Amino acid sequence: MTSFPKTLLLTLLLVAGALQAENLFPNPSFETWDETLNLPCGPASRWYLQPKAKQAAWAQFRRSADEKYSGDYSWHLKDDDSGLMNHTAMYFVPAADIRALAGKVASFAVRVKLVASSRSKVVGIILAGSCKDGKTFSGADYVDSATATGWRQLLVRLPIPENTNRLSLSFCCANFFHATGEAYFDDVLLTSDDVAREAPDLAAELAATAAPAPAPIAAGGVFFPVAPGLPPTWHAKPTPNLPFRSKWERGATLDLEIKESVYPPTLSFRTNYLNRRFDLSAAPLEELRFSLLLSQNLPLTLRLYNGDEEQPREYRLAEGQPENGQFRYVFELADSGGPLTALHKIDLRLLRRPPGPVSFSDLAIITGVAVPSPGFAPSPESDAFRVSYEDPRVYRDDDRERPLIKDGTWHYQGRYEFWVGPWIGRRSTLDWGPEPRKNPLNIDHIAYKIGPCKEVFDVMGFNSAQMSAAHSWPGQVLYGLGVPDDYQQLEAAAATYLRGFEDIPFVIDFAFGYRGVLQEEDAAKYRDLYQRYDRWHEFIPFCPEHPEGDRYYRDYFLGGTRMAMKNGSNVFLYELFNESRYGCQCSFNARDFARRMEQKYGTIERANAQWQTIFTSFDDVAAESNFQDYRRLWPDWWQFLAARYGEILRHYSEVIRSVDQRPQVYITEMCSTTSVWDGFMDYRVVAEALDVLASEGGWRYGYGSDNLKGRDEMEAAAFQKPFTHWYVCDFYQALAKGKLPVVNNEHYCIRVEFGQRVPSKKEDMITSLWNEVMHGSSGNFTYVLDKRFWEWETYEQAKAVVINPSYKSSSMLNPYNWPPEELVCFKQFREELEPYREQVLPFPRTGLPSVAIFHSYPTQAMAFYDRDMDLKGRMLNWYSAVLHAHYPLAIIFDEELEALPPHIEALVFPCADYARVQSVPALAAFIARGGLVIADDDAFRWDEYSNELTGLPAGIARLNAKDPASAQALVAMLDQRGVKRYGSMRPVDDDTPLNGTDLQLIDRGDFKMVFAVSMFDVRQRLVKVALNIQDDGEFYLRDIVGKRLLVPDDKQTWNRDELREGFLLVLPSQERVLLTLEREAPPAQWPRVAPAQQRELFRLAQAEDAPRLAAIREKLRASGDAAVRDRNYDDVATAKCRPLDLRAVANMHFRDEQGDDRKGGWFDQGSNDFAAMPLGDMTLAGVPFHIIDPESNAGRGAVILYGT
Repeated sequence: MTSFPKTLLLTLLLVAGALQAENLFPNPSFETWDETLNLPCGPASRWYLQPKAKQAAWAQFRRSADEKYSGDYSWHLKDDDSGLMNHTAMYFVPAADIRALAGKVASFAVRVKLVASSRSKVVGIILAGSCKDGKTFSGADYVDSATATGWRQLLVRLPIPENTNRLSLSFCCANFFHATGEAYFDDVLLTSDDVAREAPDLAAELAATAAPAPAPIAAGGVFFPVAPGLPPTWHAKPTPNLPFRSKWERGATLDLEIKESVYPPTLSFRTNYLNRRFDLSAAPLEELRFSLLLSQNLPLTLRLYNGDEEQPREYRLAEGQPENGQFRYVFELADSGGPLTALHKIDLRLLRRPPGPVSFSDLAIITGVAVPSPGFAPSPESDAFRVSYEDPRVYRDDDRERPLIKDGTWHYQGRYEFWVGPWIGRRSTLDWGPEPRKNPLNIDHIAYKIGPCKEVFDVMGFNSAQMSAAHSWPGQVLYGLGVPDDYQQLEAAAATYLRGFEDIPFVIDFAFGYRGVLQEEDAAKYRDLYQRYDRWHEFIPFCPEHPEGDRYYRDYFLGGTRMAMKNGSNVFLYELFNESRYGCQCSFNARDFARRMEQKYGTIERANAQWQTIFTSFDDVAAESNFQDYRRLWPDWWQFLAARYGEILRHYSEVIRSVDQRPQVYITEMCSTTSVWDGFMDYRVVAEALDVLASEGGWRYGYGSDNLKGRDEMEAAAFQKPFTHWYVCDFYQALAKGKLPVVNNEHYCIRVEFGQRVPSKKEDMITSLWNEVMHGSSGNFTYVLDKRFWEWETYEQAKAVVINPSYKSSSMLNPYNWPPEELVCFKQFREELEPYREQVLPFPRTGLPSVAIFHSYPTQAMAFYDRDMDLKGRMLNWYSAVLHAHYPLAIIFDEELEALPPHIEALVFPCADYARVQSVPALAAFIARGGLVIADDDAFRWDEYSNELTGLPAGIARLNAKDPASAQALVAMLDQRGVKRYGSMRPVDDDTPLNGTDLQLIDRGDFKMVFAVSMFDVRQRLVKVALNIQDDGEFYLRDIVGKRLLVPDDKQTWNRDELREGFLLVLPSQERVLLTLEREAPPAQWPRVAPAQQRELFRLAQAEDAPRLAAIREKLRASGDAAVRDRNYDDVATAKCRPLDLRAVANMHFRDEQGDDRKGGWFDQGSNDFAAMPLGDMTLAGVPFHIIDPESNAGRGAVILYGT
């Protein structure tokens, strides 16, 4: 060992101290406080407090000695406002301190102790700044918990540019909308020194979350609280003649209103769970009393329900004792039987009931002796029920048939099969039963009389169904939550329901779970488990990485599967997650990500070089809470989360298969339609993890309703734009690659006109089902077979419930939505499909594509940083153009660029701003072989990590995909190049272009099926259909819907050249046309329809359309007139109006010489400006204005405010 002289050691210590940078936050431990300003320090100009009420808007904004990390004080902040306001305290760093940090790495560190928050990652700190050139930078760190923590370090490290002119420190106790939170802040540090990041010990914190033993209760204390403090799984329920005057928030007072009635108003408190009854036997009955305050002096009866005792224990008081303007009632509980061993209900009955308000408060059972805190009563029955679902039995075989996967679709009982069924609930007692009111119109249809079962399905034409969702109470009891009092009835009803489907192959999803029961019992745990994802994610509510979140899902999957198996359900497909959205930004994932990045990059230096970051180690990465601050790291984080979801799917698939190991049982999950274009869902990963792919959505019928919006993500699928579902179907075809079946597990089919629900037609459903077949689906489950009878008794009431579109507008057994006679649609579709199943259903179905539309996952990942990118809009614009021009298309992904098959003649890139570097040589090779590449103006600007892409080949045609007009130019380019089509349709009735048409061809040699539909035209059209087939010989052209033969003028059949020349066809509005080309003649009774007869049929169709089209035109005129009236102010006294003179403050011309130069004009988008703005005095919408002429005002006519 080498020794140093003491003087040398002292010198080294002094030098080290001298080199330590100053802490630039002036009051780091809050040992002082500016009492006048109520701020950590002055001057007030250094602080910005949000909201405007400043400190007064916070529930707590003070220096506190209650908690401290060091010294004697900390800063206590609390925001209990759950509205659209972020409570933030922002400190502006002085200019001298900014100069001291400029060109260095700043460390902003704070010790934080979380009390509670509404969700994780809302308590945190932000370091943000801006530069003289307008560029901004920021970093943040948050506490990854919603429940109390110990003191944690939050740390932001950021390079501070040399030209920084503004720097701020933000302290957030509830950042983001609707958040609430409370925390203590201490030991603030702002320095240019390196500060080591400290990672919390997650395992230790989880272990420490065990609830402490409850404290004993002193004599005279509350033994069982009612109001306030009612236990979480207990609820207050008044009788209908005693309604709440205001919502009870489980506080001390219940305000109610006594109504006139013939029975006594009663207020009940109860639990509905066997194992949530309370054992109060520790206190002798003679030491217990029930105490409450009542606002009126009335006779009052108390009833206590204990265990399985046949009669409640009853106590009466004729009056209360006056107390502070109210009346105190104290019921002595002695002499009423044995101990209260399992209290489960309390009734308070008013025996005299004058109408009017009444309030109860301060309700509790009081003990006269010291006792331990009461706990739940033992429940052997509950324990036995839970154990029944812990049974490890494995189901390996049964005697029922289920489908095979063959040729990319289903094969069942020796034939290809397409599943047709309803989306149904998990019980039938709600909507069906013996009471007459459950069929108030006495509709003579079996589906109105009997709940879902095989008997109903045989009549309706269903061959399967999707039940949503798996029964939740088995998982609930496995998780240790409440066992319902009526579990035996629930079990019996579920058994009857499931067995009623007999051998029908069945789909079960796991959509709903028991999250509400968990939230009811342990709200803090619920918040802490909630997935750390700021997008809608209601069907994957909890973090699967958290041990308790994982257990929640495991128990639900195990319980639901065991329920189905023990009741003989012939499940062939399990849907793990409904409308899935995953992207959990939790600490567990951060640590796993850091470990994988160390494996990928090897050293932190290599990772920093790729990401342009300053992490000190992979442990530093593991402690990061806000990866969105790192743009060049983001692609790796995005891919990691996408991969995690694939792992989650595999993990829970194995959980189900630990119970159900029967052959021909498959696993899927169902997308949330919008996640096709955003979020962290890489469906290539999903496809690799699953046996079957599941979509949602459908086509909407009617017209004049393009602006429908759902209230949430669940309704969004029903109200998506009419062309969206085509894309979703073809997107899934691209993932399935002709190997995996695709099913639509939540199909929507509604008819809406001018924004209001109108009755559906059977043709709507049949057309949708054929549309699905032609775009790759192998099964369809339509939402929803229900009545919601309790909302209507008359036809007009049924109409009123659904006429304003909502999820209720899809109820199949609402007689306004779906007239009962139209419910033959499912059976009719299956009858149309039946003769052609073997030819139509196997893959590949339609012909090989000639146009490939590129879906760019690198761009989707980086869309987070470009809110104006409009990936979805650009993709749909060009996809729809190609589809409706009848080019056979396929959606492709990054890795497919390098091995494009020869039948692809054109590549289309609507939105590929970011691309892999491997894409560049792949593009060059495709162009070299003669391929056509059409790309958006912004395509291929950057690689995945935001580095500029170079070396792009010449010959890429460019258009602006954001411009709707580019769609027409795109099609013109395909036409000019002569890209292959199997067929086309063009109008011959007039020059108006066809609108929203689809033409598909299934070619099996001697058998071909042609599908044509016009989804957007409101009128019938006369079109010429040309088919580009290669076969020699003659074909009969059959119309299998109209059961007629289409013939040329002079013979019965068509040859290749004649089909290429084309044939006339009446194309109805929003109704499928199905033609087959076959070698055999159809039945002799089929009428022959020649071109002249087609024209006559079209003339008749026009006459039939005329009244309807006239009505549509009148509605359009009336709605247009109404819109003009709504826009105009008719009561303006223009003579009294004086337009504001804005000439002095105007700063921009209407004209824009150059886009994106921050110099003008209206939008800074070049020629997309207001150069043609009318000038001078004019009246607009009834209001007089003066529009400044920029040429007379130094080139300034508009006031433009800059954003960031």
